[in-house]
Amino acid sequence: MFEFGWRSQFDIDFIIHLLLLASWVIWREVANTKAYIFGFLSIILGGIFSSPYTFSLQTKLGKNREH
Repeated sequence: MFEFGWRSQFDIDFIIHLLLLASWVIWREVANTKAYIFGFLSIILGGIFSSPYTFSLQTKLGKNREH
């Protein structure tokens, strides 16, 4: 098997995390132009983009929920 140091493993895990997040954003935005821009931003900016994006979704969906 391949031998990686912990830094290489962290980098690989982080890249996979960013790609999965970008895939989810693109799926969530129904794969239009805005979705691909948001997916690109989630990879490039990471948490700086993803945290406000998920928070805005949470507040938007929370208002539509019936109690």
